Amino acid sequence: MVAKKTTMKKLFLMFLVICSVNAYALADIKKDSVYYLIDTARTPRNDRLWDIHEEYPTIMLYTIKCPCLAFGNRPTFVDNLELKTDEMISTEEFKAIKLTTMASLIEKAKRASIDQKARNNCSFFIIERRGGNYVVHKVRLLNPTKPAQTNIDYMTVPSNDSTKQKKK
Repeated sequence: MVAKKTTMKKLFLMFLVICSVNAYALADIKKDSVYYLIDTARTPRNDRLWDIHEEYPTIMLYTIKCPCLAFGNRPTFVDNLELKTDEMISTEEFKAIKLTTMASLIEKAKRASIDQKARNNCSFFIIERRGGNYVVHKVRLLNPTKPAQTNIDYMTVPSNDSTKQKKK
């Protein structure tokens, strides 16, 4: 009877160890980092696909002019300037970063906008040149939203033009 209890304790202990190792391994999933260089100074004006503007004094929006997401939405990335997630890097550090292409960025944005698991496993970074260095912006992808349905109701209103009224 005592041997049976110690065997059960050992099995239970092994079960706890295996569960904790699995939980630790699941928590340590490596995120896919997607880096894209926006270099509007070297891109001809007609070939620029980015719309970059400040929405509020603290929010910068980076939109790809391509209606390729659900509901005809464009991939839009947001940088909250209040969070101070931007990082200045040197040219040597920039050369060590593996950049993605526009097509790959759009494909990953499409996947992340559809699949929540893909969104959680992917971090987006936009890099801009500033002087001799580069600024890395950690951005997040906005979810595509369905446009609001509009109903047009109308009514014919009679004219008050005196020339069209009948004289009595």
